[in-house]
Amino acid sequence: MKWWKMMKNFFAIFFFILIILTSFSFPNNIFAVTQTEGRTVKIGVYENSPKVYRDASGVISGLYPDILNFIAKQENWRIQYVYGTWEEGLSRLKNGEIHIMVDVATSEDRQKEYDFTNETVLNSWGVVSVRKNSSINSFPDLEGKKIAILKSSVYLGGPEAIDQYLHAFGVQAEFIYVDEYAAVYERLNKGDVDAAVVSRIFAVTNAKKYPNIKSTDIFFSPTELRFAFTKSHSENPYLIEKLDYWVKKIKSEQGSVYYQSLKNHGLEGMIIVETMIPVWVYPAIPGLIFLVVLLGYIIFRLLQARLRAIQVLRQSEEKFSGAFQTSPYAITITRIEVS
Repeated sequence: MKWWKMMKNFFAIFFFILIILTSFSFPNNIFAVTQTEGRTVKIGVYENSPKVYRDASGVISGLYPDILNFIAKQENWRIQYVYGTWEEGLSRLKNGEIHIMVDVATSEDRQKEYDFTNETVLNSWGVVSVRKNSSINSFPDLEGKKIAILKSSVYLGGPEAIDQYLHAFGVQAEFIYVDEYAAVYERLNKGDVDAAVVSRIFAVTNAKKYPNIKSTDIFFSPTELRFAFTKSHSENPYLIEKLDYWVKKIKSEQGSVYYQSLKNHGLEGMIIVETMIPVWVYPAIPGLIFLVVLLGYIIFRLLQARLRAIQVLRQSEEKFSGAFQTSPYAITITRIEVS
C-alpha cells in the first residue's frame, strides 16, 4: 500500500509540474500561430478607375489592388480594404485608421503630412478637359470659367499647380470642388462647369466612357504616384521596405503582375520608358577605354609592320628587276622542286 501511495503522489506531482510548464508555454504557442497567420494591413481605396475601383460585385480591383494582392501573398499579409471617398481616405490615413493609401501623388506639402514609398508606381500630370464643342485650349481661355477639381487635389496649391498658372496669366476663374474624379467628369459632361482638372491617366482611360469630353493642350504639374502612409507610424519602415522591394522587382520584370495588370486595365500607354544604364557599366568604363586604346595601338603597329614589309618587298623587286635588265650575262631562273 505504501508503494501504491508513493506512486500516486509521484504522478500527482508530475502532472502538476506538467500543467505549470504548459501554462507558461501556451501563450508563446498562441503568439507563434498568430505570427504565421500573417499581419493585417488596412488599405485605403477610393473610386479612380482603372487604377483602383470597386467592380459590380463589390470587389476592389485595379492596378493597385493587383499589386497589393500579389505582395500580400509573398509576405503573408491579410489585406483589409477600406473603401471611401478620396477625402475620407486621406482623413483616415492622417488619423492612423488605415496603414496605407493607394494612388497618392507626391508633393512637398503632402510629404509634410504623410510618408511615402520611394518607388513610383506610375507617373502622371494634370490636364484640363472640356466638352468637345468648347473653344478652350489655353490658360487665358479659362477667364471667368467654372473649373471642376477634386478636393485636396495635388494639382491645386503647389508651385506648378493650375492656380499658379492662372495667377501668372492674370486669369480669374472659379473652382468647383468635388469628392471623386468621376464626379469631376460628370459635372463637366452635364454642362455644370466649363472645364475639369484631372490626371492625364484618368483623361486617357475614360475617353471612351465620356465621348463628349476632350483633353486640351493645357497641362501642368508632373507627379509621381506612390503609396502613402500615416506620418511617422511605427510600422512604416517595415511596410515601405517591403513595398519598395516588390514594386521595384515587378517593374523590372516583363510579364510580371505589374505589366499584366497594366495590359488588363488599358494602362500600357501610361508607362514612361526610362533607359536604365546597368550599375556595373560605370566601374567598367576605364577598363573599356583602356581596351579600346590598346586595340587601336595594336592595329596601328600591325599596319606599320605591313607597310614596312611591302616597302622592303618593293625595294627588293626593284633591285632584282634592275639587275636582271642590266646584266651582260644571260640569267636563267630555274625552279627546283624538292620531293
